[in-house]
Amino acid sequence: MSVSVDTKPRARDLAFGWRIVDVLIAVRSKFAPVLHGPWVPYAMLIPALALVGLLVYGLGNLAWQSFHSFDAFRAQEGAASLDQYRRIYTGSLSNHIFDTIGRTVGLSLAAVITNVTLAVPLAYFIVRMRSNAWRLVTLVLLLVPFLIGDVVRAFGWYILLGRHGALTWFLGQFGVEDVRVLGTLWAIWLGMIQVGLPIAVLVLLPAMRRIDPDLERAAATLGASRWKTWTRIVIPLARPGLASAAVIVWVLSMTEFAMPQVLGLGRLPFVANELDTMFFFQSNSYVGSALAMTLLVIVFAGLLLLTRFGFGRARR
Repeated sequence: MSVSVDTKPRARDLAFGWRIVDVLIAVRSKFAPVLHGPWVPYAMLIPALALVGLLVYGLGNLAWQSFHSFDAFRAQEGAASLDQYRRIYTGSLSNHIFDTIGRTVGLSLAAVITNVTLAVPLAYFIVRMRSNAWRLVTLVLLLVPFLIGDVVRAFGWYILLGRHGALTWFLGQFGVEDVRVLGTLWAIWLGMIQVGLPIAVLVLLPAMRRIDPDLERAAATLGASRWKTWTRIVIPLARPGLASAAVIVWVLSMTEFAMPQVLGLGRLPFVANELDTMFFFQSNSYVGSALAMTLLVIVFAGLLLLTRFGFGRARR
């Protein structure tokens, strides 16, 4: 008994599919000269220019509001003036604002120094590892905390440093009781180390890979100690990478929000926390704009100093 199969519908489907392919090829052939024109590289810059334009517009709006007075009762913008900066630097807010700025800058500098100092031997260790498998494992362990959100990491430290956390249990084994770390600068500093250390290591890895190991062996054969090899060869050659890592950690630390809010229990705010309060809780975007521009100036000044330290001397 034979069963007949109608192959005509299948043939028609294949023919229709090939017609679609022929149409696509014809369209591509027609527009190929246009897509390879001299304007294509400039067109690819449009998304980046649009993003930069949005950022410039936002910064311009902040600068505009910071240099204008504002009538809070009428919710009306006034004439150009320095009233917002006077309120920050000489008004009733000045003491609190100066404390906040000093705390932000001080802890950010501490985070930069700590993260870069810890990142140098860690990046060197990863680059000089002979086993690719162990190098991969080390990079994964380094990147896993970095891939977790900032708020999640902050609450992770909150659990570890809390009254019934792992730190309290560990110190209790040695008879140390009633240790309170949350709500202190130490807690915020620990959280900022976890935020900046993976990034600092990743930035330093290419700089460490460019250092020829033969230079270290040559220094050893000439009688240089391990410390002199590090201070005379490794650190100077890695200086551009050190500067890049310091710049990134500086920017991230100066704009930190979650760690002061969670680990500092809201008692030790950073500038970002104050901006959140001014913009969203007090609805005073004009004073907040003045504080935001102050933060921008401080961050930019730090960038100039770190860049000058890292790249200027390296070129000379």
